[in-house]
Amino acid sequence: VSIGGFNVQVGGNKIVSNYTLVGRVPNGATIEREPPQVDISPGVVKLSLYSPDYTTAQRIKESINDRFPGSATTADDAGVALKVPTALATQDDKVQFISQIENLMVNPDAKARVVINEKTGTIVAGEHVSIAPVALAHGNITIEIKSVPIISQPQPFSQGVTKETTDTHINVTEEQARVVYFDERTNVSEIAAALNAIGATPRDIIAIFQAIKQAGALRAELVVL
Repeated sequence: VSIGGFNVQVGGNKIVSNYTLVGRVPNGATIEREPPQVDISPGVVKLSLYSPDYTTAQRIKESINDRFPGSATTADDAGVALKVPTALATQDDKVQFISQIENLMVNPDAKARVVINEKTGTIVAGEHVSIAPVALAHGNITIEIKSVPIISQPQPFSQGVTKETTDTHINVTEEQARVVYFDERTNVSEIAAALNAIGATPRDIIAIFQAIKQAGALRAELVVL
C-alpha cells in the first residue's frame, strides 16, 4: 500500500507528513479473464495492445512489414493481425517467427497527460502537454484564527466564580494576484518556469491545472489520483 507520507508518534511527540489515512494499492484488485491459448496453426495471430492506440498499432504494422513484407495488417486500435508465412512448417519455426516479431523496435505513441496526486502534492506532466492561449491570475487568501483563553479570577472573599472566556482574533491576508499569459507555443518546461516565477506551490499548481482544464485550454488528459 502506497500512502505517500508518514505518521510517527513517540513519547507525546508527533510528526505527520502528507495525508496518511488514504492509500493506493498499485494494480490492486485487478480482475482479468484468462486469454485463450494462441493457436498459430491457422496462420493468423492477433497482437493485442495493452493500451489501445491507432498510431501505435500503425507503427507496429509498419515495423513488421519492413522486416517481413506483407505479414501484418492493422485490425483496429487494439491490435495488429499477423499472417504467419506458409514456409514455416513446424511449430518451432512459427514460435521463432513470433519471437523475432517481439524483438522489433517500435516507438509507441505517448498521450498528452497530466497526473496529479492531491494528497502528496505531486504533479507529473508529459512532454506532449500543451495549452491554448490563456491568461492566468493567481493569488492566495490566508485566513488565520487564533483563540487565546482568558481566565477571570474574582477577588478573595467576593463570592465570585472563576470563569474562562476566549479571546478570538481573525486575520485575513490576501496576496496580490499575479498574472501570467501563455501563448499557443507554450510547452511543459515553459509552464513550469512561469509558475515557479510567480511562486506557486505544488498545491497552487494543482488548482491552476484544474482551472485551465475547466477553461478548455489544457490540451491533455487530466488524471487526479
